[in-house]
Amino acid sequence: MEGLVRVEVLVWPRVAVLVSHGVSFVGDFLASGESRTAAIGELMMRPYGRVVILHVTIVLGGFMAVLLGPSLGVLLLFVTVKIVADVVTHLRVHRRMVAVGPVNAQAS
Repeated sequence: MEGLVRVEVLVWPRVAVLVSHGVSFVGDFLASGESRTAAIGELMMRPYGRVVILHVTIVLGGFMAVLLGPSLGVLLLFVTVKIVADVVTHLRVHRRMVAVGPVNAQAS
């Protein structure tokens, strides 16, 4: 990919993703105690809803790019939709976990 995009351009987005996921992992998973109480089966299944949405979005984006031609507007639309969906999903999952309380994984 070095021929298409300069590698140094991608450093800050990579750092931002790493920091974001690191803060979420430490704060929401380790510090909250979820790592000790989370059910393994639930943790394994958690990403699949987002993966399905990701693939549907990629296919729809591909069709839009073919129909409308590649444009910055379409790209910004999909980036915005993805960010909003990520934030809403993150807040919904953690709000539900707080409301339900920790699940004792060893009791099941």
